[in-house]
Amino acid sequence: MSEGSLTAPAAEAELSRAAIAQVDVTDQLADVLALPEHLRVVVALRYYAGLDATEIGAALGIPAGTVRSRLHRALEQLRDRLAPPASRPDTSGANAQPWTEGRA
Repeated sequence: MSEGSLTAPAAEAELSRAAIAQVDVTDQLADVLALPEHLRVVVALRYYAGLDATEIGAALGIPAGTVRSRLHRALEQLRDRLAPPASRPDTSGANAQPWTEGRA
């Protein structure tokens, strides 16, 4: 067997890992595409085109600070979408505790 070739089980495992990685990338891209347009554009220019905040701002005619703010909001939304359900914060208020509970 030549160096660099894989046995059948190892090749199968490698293909499985590649398929799973492709699904993950496809899911992540779908989440990026689901962002509102003003957030999606800055994410695409930053992470897919490799532009920095100043360059993005010049291209869109907005201040670099606005670009950074939009990137921050976009990344927060993506983090929430990509986080496993058990680790997402409860924002429904269903488990909220009254302020007076536990006080004497």
